Amino acid sequence: MYLREIQSCADHEIAERFKGGFVGRFMDHVVCVDWPYSELIRGKVLANDDWKIFITFSDRYSTPSDDEPCVSMRVHWPFDFATYQSESNDAKKRRILTSVHAACLWVARRKNWSVQPFIDAYEKLLESGVCWTFMSKKQWISPTRRTKARIAVEMDLEEQRVYVVLFRYRPTDELGRVIAGKSRPHPGSENYYSEDAGWVSDHEFAIRVRGKECFRADLGSLMREHSCE
Repeated sequence: MYLREIQSCADHEIAERFKGGFVGRFMDHVVCVDWPYSELIRGKVLANDDWKIFITFSDRYSTPSDDEPCVSMRVHWPFDFATYQSESNDAKKRRILTSVHAACLWVARRKNWSVQPFIDAYEKLLESGVCWTFMSKKQWISPTRRTKARIAVEMDLEEQRVYVVLFRYRPTDELGRVIAGKSRPHPGSENYYSEDAGWVSDHEFAIRVRGKECFRADLGSLMREHSCE
């Protein structure tokens, strides 16, 4: 079995000291690391019977104890929440990534797994500025049949940006992208938003959730720029 997912969270014990819904907001924050990191290691780490690492961040630990068991792949890992609160968004993303990566390497070495996939994922996410974009597999041919669209979701710390990406029909060059809206970070959004989406005119593309339109993008200017109306 291959490792498929990394999920992290804050120890709920800190809610007594970090008020105002901090633990819930932190759950949103870690998505921008957990989800792309998982995507980058998926199918690359042979993990026997383990498919997921669950990391609980806590400021009660200075280091993971040698007697801290990897039971059901649940790991407690030290995290400085007090410093995290005062950092910039870029620094927060790097802190989460560095902590997730260190915990995964610690587990991998104890389990005798290959560490290179984790190192590769870490480096790619750093290069991206910890701002990863997921593209839908599904694509929609425009009514004019000269272009097609896909949905892209760019994950960031506080929000995710939803784009409609325009491609030439043939050859399939990307012509540009238009932001359709923003939402809370959520794993797998590029597929979720693909369930009910499509062209509503020759140049407008809409995304619906539960039958209600939530995002719309006008691609007309991109089409005119590239002479493919």
